[in-house]
Amino acid sequence: MLKFHHDKIIKEEILAKGSNSIIYPYGKSKSDNKWVVKHIHTKTQNEFLPLIKNLLIGFNCQYPNIVSFEGCDIVPRDDDAEYDIYIKMPRMIDNLNGLINEMKSQNKTSIQEQDAVEYTYSLVNGLKYLHEKGLAHKNIKASNVLIDKERKIKLSDIGANMNLTGTELNHLKNNPEVGPYIAPEIINQEITLTKQDFLKSDVWSLGMIIVELCLLKPDYLNELDNPSTAEKALDEIQEKYSSKFANILKGMICRNPEERKTIKEIHQAFLNEFSSILVPNDLNNKEFFQAQNSRRNVMV
Repeated sequence: MLKFHHDKIIKEEILAKGSNSIIYPYGKSKSDNKWVVKHIHTKTQNEFLPLIKNLLIGFNCQYPNIVSFEGCDIVPRDDDAEYDIYIKMPRMIDNLNGLINEMKSQNKTSIQEQDAVEYTYSLVNGLKYLHEKGLAHKNIKASNVLIDKERKIKLSDIGANMNLTGTELNHLKNNPEVGPYIAPEIINQEITLTKQDFLKSDVWSLGMIIVELCLLKPDYLNELDNPSTAEKALDEIQEKYSSKFANILKGMICRNPEERKTIKEIHQAFLNEFSSILVPNDLNNKEFFQAQNSRRNVMV
């Protein structure tokens, strides 16, 4: 793990709070807004051990379209079963919900196709990276899609949900934060799901995220028990965007997982159809890896 400085955690300012975590600014002062720290308190070994495994996965996922881990510290409490875990990450300015609300405040009902293509390709790139490493995200949702200060969009919470089972995900189907993105085969599961099943369900989840972003989350997307929601959204995409963009999304939001495109196929489709927009992004990714290689042994 990388070196970590507890005196840089600004605990008097809470940026966000989850069910078992708190996010604080991290830096020499409040004006130093480059980093944040996620503090997680585990109370049992059953919570701690899977989290450590997932933490290692997160540290091994370094990619420009993914929110990376940059430092960590694990502090045991007096009770041997309890730990405080601190994870240093780049500071993001918002999540997908915030971006959508900002655009809605400008009286927009959808985003332009070039913006849609660029945002979508960034997320497809991030998911393709995970899938090529044999990892399924399992919990792609609006709050796990973050925006940095340069307005680049990234997948977050990498590793945090790797242990989720299909049954556990199914129990979340009525949760308005999670339910709209769960693939039909997860909800209607009749067999034990394999890793390949979760890779396929990731593609559906990402497709629903993209629809939500493009159409700025119309109200009908919140109808969790309506099986025609996805089809209605695709019809609206077909009306507002080019057929080549709409067809790519149809390949992602396909109810039959056997007919659904893989993320590799979706990535290639974007390159085939929108290469003039996207090739510079791939060049930026190469520059990122050169920079990552040069800083691997630097302590922070």
